[in-house]
Amino acid sequence: MLMQKIIIFLLLALNCSAQNNKMVSSEKSYPIDNRLAKSEFYAGHLAATDTSTIKQFLLNHYPYLTQPGISLQLLNQKESPTGFHFLFGEFYRAIPVFRGSIKINLDKNGNITSLFDNGFALPSNLPNDFPTNAVCENVIKSLEPVQSIIVKTEISNQWFYDGLSFIPAARIFIADKNNRNFELIINKESKTIYEHDLNEYYSPPSIFNFQFSIFNSTDTPAVAMVFNPDPLTTAGVLYGTPYVNAHDSDVAVLNAQRQYEVIETTLNNDTFWLSSPFCEVKELSTPANAPAFSTTPYFNFTRSHREFNEVNAFYHINYFQQYLQHLGFLNLVNFPIQIDANNPNLGDNSFFNSNSSPISINYGTGGVPDAQDADVVTHEYGHAVSFSASNSNFGTERAALDEGIGDYIASSYSRYLNTFYWWYVFSWDGHNEFWPGRVSITSKHYPEDKTGEPHSDGEMWSSTIMQIWGDIGREAADKILFNSMYSYTTNISMKDAANLYIQSDHTLNNGINFTDICNRMCQRGFLPCACVIGIEEEKKDSYIKLVNTAVFATGGNAIIEMSAPKDFSLRLADVNGRLLFQHNIHKRASYDISGADLAPGIYFLSVIISEKEIKNFKLAKF
Repeated sequence: MLMQKIIIFLLLALNCSAQNNKMVSSEKSYPIDNRLAKSEFYAGHLAATDTSTIKQFLLNHYPYLTQPGISLQLLNQKESPTGFHFLFGEFYRAIPVFRGSIKINLDKNGNITSLFDNGFALPSNLPNDFPTNAVCENVIKSLEPVQSIIVKTEISNQWFYDGLSFIPAARIFIADKNNRNFELIINKESKTIYEHDLNEYYSPPSIFNFQFSIFNSTDTPAVAMVFNPDPLTTAGVLYGTPYVNAHDSDVAVLNAQRQYEVIETTLNNDTFWLSSPFCEVKELSTPANAPAFSTTPYFNFTRSHREFNEVNAFYHINYFQQYLQHLGFLNLVNFPIQIDANNPNLGDNSFFNSNSSPISINYGTGGVPDAQDADVVTHEYGHAVSFSASNSNFGTERAALDEGIGDYIASSYSRYLNTFYWWYVFSWDGHNEFWPGRVSITSKHYPEDKTGEPHSDGEMWSSTIMQIWGDIGREAADKILFNSMYSYTTNISMKDAANLYIQSDHTLNNGINFTDICNRMCQRGFLPCACVIGIEEEKKDSYIKLVNTAVFATGGNAIIEMSAPKDFSLRLADVNGRLLFQHNIHKRASYDISGADLAPGIYFLSVIISEKEIKNFKLAKF
């Protein structure tokens, strides 16, 4: 029965015949995935940001790490435009604790902006009876008929938490010829106690017209015909006759929506290939076909040509990467990601593969070919951006955030190009007889509308950030999101992501968008609604300013600033008028007000220069 179960699981994933909800298979819900990381914000200051200093802080901060046998190892570090980000793995007796980790994020001044604890306090004297290699090899060999297409396996011992106890187990990683990747956790009796498909599928849009060159001296420009972003959006119609897929045929009204765009290619022996510093078209599936090429700098294919899908996906990925660099993100997927734009084995689905080398994306050809819709192209590339920023996507809410980010990227991209039904995510690929697509204007509210299905729950996140997009603009909303993603880690909640988004606005923009962001996050249920009242920030015509209120809201310091040193008094009262403190300040031009010890709520700050000169501010703490 065990072997039958494993075979059925792998066959489901291999068939990948996703229907309307675009899911590959209905995986189980496991306690390890439903955990939420323990989060802290503004947790202190470090004099240095070297690994040994950070590890010592973590040992002092989390007593369970000092248990005999537990150790930390640096798994990943990244620098964002505003800080440093370190991921440490938990080990016990030099063996990894499955999904055991701590993520610490710091600004450029050494302030600890956030901590996410996914570690475990392990009981002493755990048994060492791990599955033998022979047991694991027998499991792998038993995977007929799929065993014949396995191309790579990795076996490692892991301490696995099943919701009740810690089990000495083995993790078996499996990759197959169709570029799919799975992990199984096996106990000593060969029983599968955890199974997980490691590819990230879209349940699941884009172009930016910049006035700067995307070419460097070694690349060769060419002209290509593409959908920009899709034929329905540019035609201003919804799916329906004659604007239908018609088995990928050359429908005249669809081909008429193609546009001339410039792409950068590689010229090799008088032949132009779809290869650039950011993207390379490859055949990653069977049957293998030669990728698109041209002997002239002109890629003119129609929908009936498989090459059209390759050109379309190649164009949008290159331009989105250029947009990331335009915003200042120079280290997110800044290498040629491989794409297979015509994988016939996926049905109506696509996936991002972080386990290939280099990482890759496969686009399915069922229904409407996925690579023809920029929404699908950029949604999947969004998974690559997220992985590049934080290398983490485990946990139910964390997975929902990733799907929401992909949907948001698609909507942001499309809305900038053309406002026609921008809230339809997958405007061409979905919202038709093949599957219903998704939207980025849902009224779902957190947490009562959570279903546990990441694609459905992700609509809450994409819709919220799209509301912020409408409040503060595309580039501002995009930049805040991408910067916040460096701080993500396993098992974070949507509430954590909301705090990180606010924190990102502070580090990038000194919190100028705090009120707009906070209001939207509160309306959605991600944060308490204390800040809906609003914050009175600095006035340009006043010599008394209150700044850094976003930092105060999450436990840091707001700052009173004067145009010159003065004598003044400060009074802080709660919403009920109860006086919390009064300080007399002598000849100061600035003064810090800490929110660290205050309960969540609204506070009133009075700056008193004289009996006739009093300035009042509101502050929120959540």
